[in-house]
Amino acid sequence: PGYGFLSENEAFCAALCRAGIKFIGPTVENLRQFGDKTTAKELAISMKVPVIAGSDEAFPSWKEAKTWIQENTKYPVIVKAAMGGGGRG
Repeated sequence: PGYGFLSENEAFCAALCRAGIKFIGPTVENLRQFGDKTTAKELAISMKVPVIAGSDEAFPSWKEAKTWIQENTKYPVIVKAAMGGGGRG
């Protein structure tokens, strides 16, 4: 289905598979793994792919993220949501 939008939609891919329609693109499992940045980073590390420095896990709150940033980094930093962007930005 092209790129972006439906091509990166795990539910869409799964629905096509259930309907017996061949999805040309990543597998449902690939979409699940790479849709969550924390899981994707862990997978990359396990495959010996170099990744940028950062926290090893997602933070449950902004307050905890801010504390970690203050104690472990120098500014500037980039803070990114682990999920939910839908490929926009």
